[in-house]
Amino acid sequence: MDKLSKAIYPLLDRIFNKRDSSRRLYDLGREKHKQRDVENAAICHLTVNLTQHIICVQNSVMGIILCELLAKVIRHYHSDSSIHMKFSIEARTGYPLIITGLNYTDDPKRIEVFKDIDDGSPPWPRVPFIGGGSVIMDHSDDQGVYDFILECLSDCITTHEHCDARNPVSLPSRLLEVSDQNHTCRLVEPAKDQLGTYMTLSYCWGNGNPLKLTRGLYNSFQNGISWIDLPQLFRDAIRITNRLGVSYLWIDSLCIVQDDRKDWEIESEKMASIYQNAHITIVAASAPDPEAPILGARGQQMEKAEFEFTEEDGSKSYLFSRCISDEPFWGLRGLSVIRVKNFQSRDWSQTIYNRGWTFQEDLLSRRTIHYLPNRVVWECWMSHCDERQLPRDPNHRKKRYKMPKPSQESWPELVTAYTVRNLTHTSDTLPAMSGIAYMVSEGTCDEYLAGLWRSSFVVHLACPCKEYIAPTWSWASTAMKDTVEMHGKSEDARTLTVLIDAKVDVKGGNKFGEVSGGFIQLRGPVCEMQLYYDDGWYRVQPRPLKEGEVNETYQTRIFPDTRLCAGDGLLETGEVAPTICRKYADLQTEDFGPGDNAYHVIYMIALWRTRTHVAGIVIGRSPRVPGAYERLGMVNSRLKIEKGFVDSTITIV
Repeated sequence: MDKLSKAIYPLLDRIFNKRDSSRRLYDLGREKHKQRDVENAAICHLTVNLTQHIICVQNSVMGIILCELLAKVIRHYHSDSSIHMKFSIEARTGYPLIITGLNYTDDPKRIEVFKDIDDGSPPWPRVPFIGGGSVIMDHSDDQGVYDFILECLSDCITTHEHCDARNPVSLPSRLLEVSDQNHTCRLVEPAKDQLGTYMTLSYCWGNGNPLKLTRGLYNSFQNGISWIDLPQLFRDAIRITNRLGVSYLWIDSLCIVQDDRKDWEIESEKMASIYQNAHITIVAASAPDPEAPILGARGQQMEKAEFEFTEEDGSKSYLFSRCISDEPFWGLRGLSVIRVKNFQSRDWSQTIYNRGWTFQEDLLSRRTIHYLPNRVVWECWMSHCDERQLPRDPNHRKKRYKMPKPSQESWPELVTAYTVRNLTHTSDTLPAMSGIAYMVSEGTCDEYLAGLWRSSFVVHLACPCKEYIAPTWSWASTAMKDTVEMHGKSEDARTLTVLIDAKVDVKGGNKFGEVSGGFIQLRGPVCEMQLYYDDGWYRVQPRPLKEGEVNETYQTRIFPDTRLCAGDGLLETGEVAPTICRKYADLQTEDFGPGDNAYHVIYMIALWRTRTHVAGIVIGRSPRVPGAYERLGMVNSRLKIEKGFVDSTITIV
């Protein structure tokens, strides 16, 4: 038995009614409703999670001491006369004791118990392994918060070559020169070769009409923006910028001319460099819109409770506790970029982490400070620090890693993480990802085709995808919040289709931004199909059957990209032919559904196959472009391409 086991088994033995201390830990955990009443609190189902050796007295007295402490703490937060709860404790020498309620779904509690290391209160000597709590400021504008940020920044600048490789940097074409002390903010245009330091703000626009730069206000903004006219969030961002020793701030609504489409396209193409080169990006997580502050008094969640203990000699000693939010820390989950900055595992509920535009702002920034409601979190490309993490020793607080650049290998993960987010305007689907696409394109000769890359085009064409956003073959052609899981082919897969030609028509000057049209030309096995609806599923079967006949041997499900409807497709001659098409907003036809089993010509093109399955896409004749087709959905089935499939060349728009 190791030292840890010898130290903790007597403790468990005492809590579970003086059972034999040689019993295995899992046996103790399985024992139902074995309770020890301490100060009228019934403690049951104690789970212990210890990651380091606890230095404690190895006898049953420690169990009684810990029971007394747990009873005091739990009674403070749960005043019910009878408590029947399941909880776990986590303890490491020199750290606070963490108590987590496991069966409180309506009001979950995560409590840390610690000694106070700042006001001189003597700690309770009977639990020497419990460490001190970090000072969590009552106000997000307190000096201690800036000390925390500056400590992280200093460590990053001095030890993270990867993060500081771009300092100083070329400044953006426009910036705000700001002074919180003098309440001044004016728009400036740095010289093209001017180097310097600036910060950026990532925030939610909200539903209102925030202050923004227009052609009519351009000269006025250069002379100075009235402090009174600035939303509270912008004032707070200016204060943070100045407190961190920086005089320049970039805010999109004030540095991009919002009523000039050409200027917007030019500046949006620079998003990658603007956020990459920023000294720090301020993430206004606690502000739903620009009128809300991020600097203010913090909630009662961080208020600490005091527990007094009287020794035999009459001396007083103390421990303290506080509730902390049950938001898990995210950390190193792998080597790909999206797993390092694992947006989906953060579990932060603030609106900003669900917005499409803020995805690339967050990912591209080399340093970010997240202003959450009750704490500040620091992130850079090589570390993660949390204001509430303990102890305050920086060597313990930082989680270190080296974040690789977004790449074509991580592109499927990036698309998946991005498409769960919301966009106010669906036309922003590609522009809001353009900065990341630009970063991926650096150092490669690959061609970007409306959200896909030529080198992996056929593989990623088989991914589950209203108003026109992109060609139907692109994942960007469907609305956001429809999660796109862009899977690659398996190792034993054989590609059946080749990309012959492709072209994308870009609306403006940003080749990674909004598109107005495009086409691809593919050559591969194509089969004419019949579509029908059965038991809530769209199904297809190869056409070489009599009309109305169903051959269950060759039936397979399809996964439509959007709602489908019957329509008229255009032949090369310009004549129309019945088909199935996407249900666009301007089409007045009914959805294709139960009872619509009349024969409609659609097609399947097989993209790649394994020993058991064929992956492909389903297409219908285009109602917009004569002789072309539009994607309707995807198929992954056991169809045999030897039956009914003919090698063909098709154009998809």
